[in-house]
Amino acid sequence: RLVLQEFAEQLRAEYPSEVLLVESLLERFLNDLPALWMSRLRAQKCA
Repeated sequence: RLVLQEFAEQLRAEYPSEVLLVESLLERFLNDLPALWMSRLRAQKCA
């Protein structure tokens, strides 16, 4: 775990803009995930 954290910090230092982009994409994906799940469950119930 510590190794991963050090690696992430190193990446942030070397590629700040890319890391920010990936983090924002991940955040958006995680925010959309519950809605996607709910719509999929609704679709299965109707089918």
